[in-house]
Amino acid sequence: MDADDVSLPKRLEEQVRQLDSRSELHVVGSYTYLIGMNGELIGERSYPQAGRSPEQLKEQGPGVAHPSVMIRRSSLQRVGNYRKPFTYAQDLDLWIRMSREFGEDFLGIIPKPLLKYRLTPSQYNRNTITDIYESYVGEYIGREKELEAQILKKVEQREQEDSPTKAKMMYHYRVGRLLLDQDSRLQAIRHFISALLTTPFSPRGWYGIGLVGLPKPIRKYVISNVAK
Repeated sequence: MDADDVSLPKRLEEQVRQLDSRSELHVVGSYTYLIGMNGELIGERSYPQAGRSPEQLKEQGPGVAHPSVMIRRSSLQRVGNYRKPFTYAQDLDLWIRMSREFGEDFLGIIPKPLLKYRLTPSQYNRNTITDIYESYVGEYIGREKELEAQILKKVEQREQEDSPTKAKMMYHYRVGRLLLDQDSRLQAIRHFISALLTTPFSPRGWYGIGLVGLPKPIRKYVISNVAK
């Protein structure tokens, strides 16, 4: 967990109960509540119950909120723990190695929120860097120093391209999209306006405002078939 995430009461108790009762599980996570910078509730996020093959993980991502998980120590040690080069994709790299070792059902999900996961502007810059790390996950075992040098070179280039202003704009755009997905249109448009106030010529901000004005069926069609 990051320091600004919040565990709900009895989270650890419920996760321990799952691991004690299901020996086939090596990791257990949960659904999450998404909260904003000031703790305001944005929505709820669910995750798939099963089916995490190495190929699926590489294509679709972790499929669980890393701050929500509890891991068996013995299982973690068996696959070699977290690997140093993967500062920003340590969970995905670990899940791929666990899937190879224990099978694709190594991770279980408790189908209710047990954690409040906070969204912040800094996550945009971190997410763009994560993309670089994720392109190497599960590979170069035994050659971590070589891997780390390659990653850090690309990360340095990416960090020079990003800015705090862009991160703030992307925070408001991302939160606006999440709120719009739940039909909280008034709250969504406030965030899209904040994105435009931060970066007036941002295509994403104008795109978000355009989505708010569309009827729900057309909006879903546009998101699914037009916007990439």
